[in-house]
Amino acid sequence: MIADRLENIGCYRTLSSNFEAAVAFLEKTDLDLLPVGQFEVKGKDVYGFVVDRTLEEEPRQWEIHKKYADIQLVLEGNERIGWCVLDEDFPSYDEDKDVAFSEDITGRDFTLGRNEFMIFFPQDVHLPNGPAGGRSRARKVILKVKMV
Repeated sequence: MIADRLENIGCYRTLSSNFEAAVAFLEKTDLDLLPVGQFEVKGKDVYGFVVDRTLEEEPRQWEIHKKYADIQLVLEGNERIGWCVLDEDFPSYDEDKDVAFSEDITGRDFTLGRNEFMIFFPQDVHLPNGPAGGRSRARKVILKVKMV
């Protein structure tokens, strides 16, 4: 897991050719003008979506991916995200959707504000969509970066 600010995104371009494409997109795009919904950056290797939601309820489903890393970047508002390292396989892994969920995990919480991001690699279990200090709103970009 990496937590950082958007101004430092260039530091991560050398992680892979797919990260190069993701970083270039984040550097060259006016992210505030992106509409809610899905978009492509580099076909199925790098794609993403914009979400804008009010966060009120505590999320319960931790998630993990095996093929993709997530870059979760808050554009407006605040969001609390949980994180922990995978120490066993999730039995519910869906290969087609590249996701598994679990509710029985304890981790650490991080609160992201405007232009702050976290990168979750395949070994990183994460719990997005947490309200920050009660009810909060978050508009964010989530980039899926293929790792395998």
